[in-house]
Amino acid sequence: MNNLLLKSAIRQLWKNKLFSLLNIIGLAIGITSCWVIFKIVNYEYSFEAGVPQLDRTYRTISQFKNDGKDNYNGGLAKPFYQAIRKEIPGVELVAPAFRNYQMESVTINKGQKNQKLVEDFDEAEGNVTETTSDYFKLVGYKWLAGSPEKAFSTANDIVLTKKRAAIYFPNQAAQGLIGKTIFYNDSIPKTVTGIVDDLGFNTEFNGTEFILLKEEVYPLNVWTNTNGSDRLYIRLKDGVKDLPIQAAINKIGQKKWQEFSQEKKPKFDYNRKVVVMPLKDSHFAVHIKEWYAERTSKTVIYGLIAVAAFLMLLACINYINLSTAQIPARSKDIGVRKTLGSSQGKLVSQIIFESLLTIAIALVCSVFLTKLAFFYFQEMIPEKVKDFTSSTTSMLFIAILLTVTTLISSAYPSWLIKKVQPVNLFRAGKQFQIGKTQINLRKTLIVFQFFIAQFFTVSALIIGQQLSYTLNKDMGFDKDAVVTFDLPSKLINKFYEEKLDQSKKQTLLHEIQKIKGVSAASIGSKPLSNNYSSSWFHRKDPTLKEKISSDIFFKNADPNYIAVYDMKLIAGNNLPQSDTVNAYIINESAVKAFGFNSPQDAIGKSIGQEDSTFPIVGVIKDFHAQEFYKEITPLALRSFSRGAYTFNMKLSGNSKEWKGSIEAINKIYARFFPEYPIEVKFYDETIASLYQKEQNLAKLINVSTIVAVLIGCLGLFGLITLAAFQRSKEIGIRKVLGASIPSIFHLLAKNFVQLILISILIAAPLTWWTCSKWLEDFYYRIDLTATPFILGAGLALFAAVLTISFQSIKAAIQNPVNSLRDE
Repeated sequence: MNNLLLKSAIRQLWKNKLFSLLNIIGLAIGITSCWVIFKIVNYEYSFEAGVPQLDRTYRTISQFKNDGKDNYNGGLAKPFYQAIRKEIPGVELVAPAFRNYQMESVTINKGQKNQKLVEDFDEAEGNVTETTSDYFKLVGYKWLAGSPEKAFSTANDIVLTKKRAAIYFPNQAAQGLIGKTIFYNDSIPKTVTGIVDDLGFNTEFNGTEFILLKEEVYPLNVWTNTNGSDRLYIRLKDGVKDLPIQAAINKIGQKKWQEFSQEKKPKFDYNRKVVVMPLKDSHFAVHIKEWYAERTSKTVIYGLIAVAAFLMLLACINYINLSTAQIPARSKDIGVRKTLGSSQGKLVSQIIFESLLTIAIALVCSVFLTKLAFFYFQEMIPEKVKDFTSSTTSMLFIAILLTVTTLISSAYPSWLIKKVQPVNLFRAGKQFQIGKTQINLRKTLIVFQFFIAQFFTVSALIIGQQLSYTLNKDMGFDKDAVVTFDLPSKLINKFYEEKLDQSKKQTLLHEIQKIKGVSAASIGSKPLSNNYSSSWFHRKDPTLKEKISSDIFFKNADPNYIAVYDMKLIAGNNLPQSDTVNAYIINESAVKAFGFNSPQDAIGKSIGQEDSTFPIVGVIKDFHAQEFYKEITPLALRSFSRGAYTFNMKLSGNSKEWKGSIEAINKIYARFFPEYPIEVKFYDETIASLYQKEQNLAKLINVSTIVAVLIGCLGLFGLITLAAFQRSKEIGIRKVLGASIPSIFHLLAKNFVQLILISILIAAPLTWWTCSKWLEDFYYRIDLTATPFILGAGLALFAAVLTISFQSIKAAIQNPVNSLRDE
């Protein structure tokens, strides 16, 4: 029986090679989309899956209300961990994870010689974490040597992960490392007391070296500090709810704030709230500001799932349309089988088996398409997704995908064969009664296909318009021919700790300015970036009846900064050269925020905090300092070269000469700091990278558009083939009576063009609403016009007419004798 089904299915696929190929292509594209997106979703939802008692594990974050808006920081004031452990009985474990940034190098005691390893302690590769033994219990580490109870007997103890231990002590067993000594910064001894296995699941617990967090009595002012690197995790006792614990933690914070207020009498308000967030939600908490945190928006995940579902559904619809187009041609075969006693069950099994075989071939083809998809989307797909595998879930997904796709694809063709007698098969078309209205299901499916295609097409055009507007709009400064480089963090630390003379930066700048291809050079913050620093300033003016204050953003600058970026100084003078802050240049928005009558009125006035105020020496035109999601806000350039570590250079001459200028910059820099490499980048590329999310979305929508239009056209091809077959005698009679080829083309095409127009009309309002909601995220955005909708409709009609033309013209030019010959 199975062999007969297989042979019949292979014979049928081979007999209709064109239709089989179109079906396989459509299904392979749909399966590839589902598989790639499944791998992404499976990866994203795997975070923290290995943490024991995950449903009772939480992390604490800080919520600040600033200018009426909520901002979130992943850290918490350090003293909280001690207070929570002592004062809140519902908490089972308290696990601090405070990042230690002081370690610059490690020296390993190896026999009589010291081997020095310089480590960056990069966030992406790992870090030194100050914690307690409860941390290991909460995360669920497997101990290869040592134990959590004995890990931190003294302040000099250290626990290493297996991967980190292999760097320091290659080819040595974990048990043999207990008692080994390493030295931080060449002088601080640390004794290895434990080795833990690397975590076998995706997680934000990226510590690789663990040292003891010392118990200490923190001064009151530390309770008001928040550092995003000071993370705190808790596990609640069974049955304890998170909201009462959150209220108890905030009660501790309020109590400490009252003590601080009585002692220090601060001029600012306490606007922080501690939020207890389930650890399983942490990976999706994109609203939290944390450096190097790997986060994903659930909205994006749901969007990807919707795209995969639509593309797979379109592929199934395409299969249904192409399969039903073949049924009239198979009517004799079906009639003969029924006459010879074949049951309806056997006929349905044949259709299902053909679908299963087609889908299985498409699944094999999708393996190659998947590799292509991962290559094309490598910028938007997390690097680890490709290699991430979960055998159980993957096999389950494939089984479900095959089953569901087979059932959807074969259901309608099977129904037609089962319900319709061979003698009446497709006589005048098979109609379904819905109320009093007759609706042809195949045509409904075509409308749905082109509705999705139109939605993707117009969305792609609108997203492309916004991206073009974002990258090409006048930003208030000139980014062309500007290159930048940032000093490495370890080098910055040396300047910060005064191990290097600040004047060395200026000497390097002067040498760069001598390069022939550099017209101007400056040390200062990038004009537009995702980094920011701000404070509440007030206007110092005794004549004012009420104090005028505003939150103001800062950019470090020097006298050359304005020249590099060709900013417009509309009042006053440039900044003076200074290592410390002694003057400000403000923008037009700051002029309005501080209540000055005009830019000229602001010159000479002072702004600042309490006794730390400095004069305004100039006013510049507004420029975009943040992404286009946000309104231009009050901003000040400040003379603070000591806090600036970005070099900005304007290149001159022909673009062909810029490569030589960049090489000269690298050579001069290498003379000063050869051990700290840099990367010189064009600034316009840096700005473009800030909108990587939007570019990835555009790429995804573009591909989805191509796929949706392609699959829609394949389905349309099937229907026009069916229509030409059903009306072959009518076409023959019309040709005998003198009908022209254009008239026959019009006869076959008009109904399908009407279907496309209907799909366009249905898609337009939904697309308008969806894109309007997306554009709301941008403060500076394009206006929605009819142009992308007209272009999208034109593209859909063009693709449809092109598809229809092939079969229509083929039917129109056939010899009428062939279609009118009595069988």
